[in-house]
Amino acid sequence: MLLLSFVLLSSCQKTLDEPDPVVPDPDPDPVTDSSKKLIPVRFTMENNGEVYYDSLVYDAGNHLIEEWYLDAGGSSKTVYTYKNHQPVSLESYSLYPEKLYEKSTYSDKVNNTVTETYTYFDTGDGTPITTTRKYLYNEKGQLYKGLLEDETVFEELGWDEKGRLNTMWYKESADLNFQFKYDDKKGIFSSVNAPFFFDGFLSTNIANFNINNLTETAITYKNSEGQTVTEKTTYSYAYNDAGYPVTLIETDQFGVLSAQIEYREIK
Repeated sequence: MLLLSFVLLSSCQKTLDEPDPVVPDPDPDPVTDSSKKLIPVRFTMENNGEVYYDSLVYDAGNHLIEEWYLDAGGSSKTVYTYKNHQPVSLESYSLYPEKLYEKSTYSDKVNNTVTETYTYFDTGDGTPITTTRKYLYNEKGQLYKGLLEDETVFEELGWDEKGRLNTMWYKESADLNFQFKYDDKKGIFSSVNAPFFFDGFLSTNIANFNINNLTETAITYKNSEGQTVTEKTTYSYAYNDAGYPVTLIETDQFGVLSAQIEYREIK
């Protein structure tokens, strides 16, 4: 399930006597004007009979500053900070008790290059494990290449004439090749400022922030037997009067995920 990787955060185990997290309630207004600009404030998702919730909090500049995620197994939050509208840090916490388990900090962009310092805090004794990565941008400000600490290229991205991510190669345990298709409607996150899309396995995170919405993701790779395999995920939507998706159905080989999306109007 890649489409909602931006909002489906990993969670910690929660026992029955722990309190439920206090999730911000944005109380979105109904939308009837197609000229309105909207930002998503809550996702209610269902998959295999389980329900998940993700609430998003923004600052006055419409930058995403917090995510709160809750499912039957636990809860977590992510905190984002900015400087001059550019991402500075990303911190991920498990909750009850609150514990920082990973953090990324980002340098200023110099010569179209951003350096990320990523730290993972071992869940056993809290020992930090740190590495760095570089992200390269083209003259249009589009991310097109990611490099590991030893300068090995681990991802390359391509963009279409509308400025949407349409291809990506990513090297993890295998070479993964992505292709993306979109509708012509307003993207779920298209009005959100300065999205965080630096992190390693970022393909659909970036695709989510395009001006339109994904309709298909195809991933091609070679399996352990050397055979070429293509896996597809399709997405269908119902839209509100302002042209934004309010219902999402995501279908892949593992099943169906549905999501209800609530918004808040911005100026």
